[in-house]
Amino acid sequence: MANKIYHKHFSHPIFFFILTLFVLESFTTTIALEWFLRPPPTSPGHRTGKCTKKERQALLHFKSNIHYDPQGLLDTWTPGEEEKVASNDCCYWSGVTCNNQSRVTSLDLRDGFLGGKISPSLLNLSYLNDLDLYDNSFNGMIPMFIGSMTQLRYLDLGWNDFNGTIPMFIGSMTQLRYLDLSGNRFNGMIPMFIGSMTQLRYLDLGGNRFNGTIPMFIGSMTQLRYLDLGGNRFNGTIPMFIGSMTQLRYLNLGSNDFNGTIPMFIGSMTQLRYLNLGWNDFSGTIPSELGNLTNLQELSLKSLSNCTIENLDWLSHLSQLDRLDMSGTSLGKVDNWVNVI
Repeated sequence: MANKIYHKHFSHPIFFFILTLFVLESFTTTIALEWFLRPPPTSPGHRTGKCTKKERQALLHFKSNIHYDPQGLLDTWTPGEEEKVASNDCCYWSGVTCNNQSRVTSLDLRDGFLGGKISPSLLNLSYLNDLDLYDNSFNGMIPMFIGSMTQLRYLDLGWNDFNGTIPMFIGSMTQLRYLDLSGNRFNGMIPMFIGSMTQLRYLDLGGNRFNGTIPMFIGSMTQLRYLDLGGNRFNGTIPMFIGSMTQLRYLNLGSNDFNGTIPMFIGSMTQLRYLNLGWNDFSGTIPSELGNLTNLQELSLKSLSNCTIENLDWLSHLSQLDRLDMSGTSLGKVDNWVNVI
């Protein structure tokens, strides 16, 4: 089935109700959650000296492998012919953050649309904790040397053009707290070694081509606060262990091929701020236990064309809700929705 992030064909029931509430804060919900889980950049404070020659050369080698930089993101990365030239200090280069010993700790090149190869010279950045290459044009397989960067706590390779299966060496990066592989072309099932990455608080595998059922080891990742599996080809019913992941703040299972009924145990996940179950093949009644999710700020039950809603009284318990999308879901049995709203 085509990836349903963008479209899905379905038969319309007689009664449809488009209900979407927008409040300005709703647009910041997921951003706030992401930054809550993302380690802040290291503040340089009072730095001693300039970045080392070894790290400067490593970054210049990285730049030499980039053949497309439409926004000039790396324009400040210049050799600097004279010792006192400011450009000679890579701590002042765009996207580079250093600690107070002038060692590179963060490389943030997101949204640069960079094209080329990721250079293994990054291995010479031995203090690097944060590598963000989100929304660029890197392709092929994830380079093997990435797995040797075991000091990383934050790795974002989302929205590039990587493909194949997630390579096994990713599982050796056990210090990671944040892993984003969304918006690529990974396929197959989620590999078992992901379950050994027990420090992860943020895992985004959305917008790929993963299939099968959600593996049981996901339920053992007790540090997770953010889990995005949306926009894939997962099928079957939502497994019961999902309901035991009560520490989650964000859960996206939308745009897959899940079937069966929406389980009542979702209502036990009371820490959730964001829940997306839309664009699936669920059937039966929307459970009123969703009313237990009193911390919810965003809820999507969009385009559940085989589901019905017998009443909306549970909505009145969701006092924190900023955004609700039930468009394409039948409200044929509900006669008091106006009063509930």
